[in-house]
Amino acid sequence: RKGRDVVVGLSNACCKWGCSKSEISSLC
Repeated sequence: RKGRDVVVGLSNACCKWGCSKSEISSLC
C-alpha cells in the first residue's frame, strides 16, 4: 500500500541520516 511505502521510505532515510523519532529508528 502507498501509505506503507511512505513509512518504509522514512525508516530507510532515518537509517541513513539518523532520525529523532525513536519509533521510526527502531524499525531499522
